[in-house]
Amino acid sequence: MLKRIWVILDAPCGKRLAAYIKYILPVLEKNEEIVLDKDRRKKLLGISAATIDRLLREEKRFPFPVLGIDSDNGSEFINKHLQKYCEENRITFTRARAYKKNDNCYVEQKNWSIVRRAVGYLRYETVEEVNLLNQIYNKLRLYTNFFQPQMKCQEKIRIGSKVKKKYDAPKTPYQRIIECESINKKIKMHLKTLYASLNPVELKKEIVQLQDKLYNIAIKKPLYQRKKNRKNESAFI
Repeated sequence: MLKRIWVILDAPCGKRLAAYIKYILPVLEKNEEIVLDKDRRKKLLGISAATIDRLLREEKRFPFPVLGIDSDNGSEFINKHLQKYCEENRITFTRARAYKKNDNCYVEQKNWSIVRRAVGYLRYETVEEVNLLNQIYNKLRLYTNFFQPQMKCQEKIRIGSKVKKKYDAPKTPYQRIIECESINKKIKMHLKTLYASLNPVELKKEIVQLQDKLYNIAIKKPLYQRKKNRKNESAFI
């Protein structure tokens, strides 16, 4: 419910949203846009700006509203928690066909280029490792989206047994968002400010340092110590 109000008001900061809730909530209830019981209504009216910023932290990372989620068939996605989240935020939830991983090919290809190249194939299960993973992904998100250009396939032409592909000019996800006319100007200004504050060299150094910490913790586990014939391999690529 909080996210819907935030979107309706054009994504204000937590301080402004906390002040507007008491005015917008009766209007939404009157028009039957939302239905709240007394307890949830009381919580929304009494919510603080800091709590709003914390709850909407993940949503604010997206420069556009999330309209749908199309997952694979694993239990990490097919569960009541994600179903409830999608229903409350009016997100269309669909899933890929069983044993047809190419239904999500654009995501699946990132398993190597983004995830495995950053954190390798070791098993991470402790609280300390999870915290390091979150720190790595937070830095990696900025490094990838702002400084790693990508090409998009524009055309495929079959010539006999060969397929000729044409790509557009390499651009970072940040550049594509700035060029997109449907993105809100406030969001673009926020991204430009964030981009100006980033240093790709420093980001890369921080990522490497976190990777080393993560690898050194994981490799000390008995699971890996028992593998006496384990080949020497670099931690990450």
